[in-house]
Amino acid sequence: MSCLSGAGLKLFCPRVEDWCHTVISSYGGGMVDGDDLQLRLSVGEGCKLYLTSSGFTQVYKGRSSFEVTAEVGAGAVVVHHGLPLVPHAESSFAQQTRWILAPEAALVSVDWLLPGRVESGERFQFEELLTTLRITRGEKLVLNDAFRAVPGEQTPLANSLFGRYEALLTVNFMGARVEPVARALALFWNSDIGPVRSAQAPDRIVNVSPLPRGGYQLRAAALCRRDLLEVERSLFGEMQALGLLDFDPLSRQT
Repeated sequence: MSCLSGAGLKLFCPRVEDWCHTVISSYGGGMVDGDDLQLRLSVGEGCKLYLTSSGFTQVYKGRSSFEVTAEVGAGAVVVHHGLPLVPHAESSFAQQTRWILAPEAALVSVDWLLPGRVESGERFQFEELLTTLRITRGEKLVLNDAFRAVPGEQTPLANSLFGRYEALLTVNFMGARVEPVARALALFWNSDIGPVRSAQAPDRIVNVSPLPRGGYQLRAAALCRRDLLEVERSLFGEMQALGLLDFDPLSRQT
């Protein structure tokens, strides 16, 4: 692994053992007006990549965009642990992520969305938020998942957007090596046990479902991010229990 830096973006690698642990960081502490960042990744055959960011992605006032394109070789495993995206007032942000998976490659992608700087009382004051996730295996499109919110055109409280919730978590599982994790989470969260565990978070909803073209998707929503942390912990706990991870990603967050 080579650690690189460029205009507005740098990569560093705090851990290179069985997994290549790589952190994306920006010089401005987030996305600032005029940022148009692009990241290209190539994951070799049989490699293991854990990719995350150095903190929440703060999207500041103005227009910015971030595009990630990654090719994942045969037998490789990637965990893309996205941290919460926080759009500030008067910001307009577009994020496009494309994963190109070879046969037998596996991917777990984690994405968070928040309505703004909630602790400061700022909710849905951004101008536009667009995120697109596209996953292909060879030439076959497996998933094309887009989210677009423009508060000036449609209320973000619509059920197709945030609804009454203020924290959204989406996890996608692609590949035979990681799909057992999704099935284990489905047994837990889709059963009677999940609702019982939700007693302290009665407004939390969690669902794990198979996708039409292969893979699984976990979607969760709650009135605050804190109520979804148990869901995130269960994901990485199950990955460790099944021997897919030899470290706890949550213990490495700053």
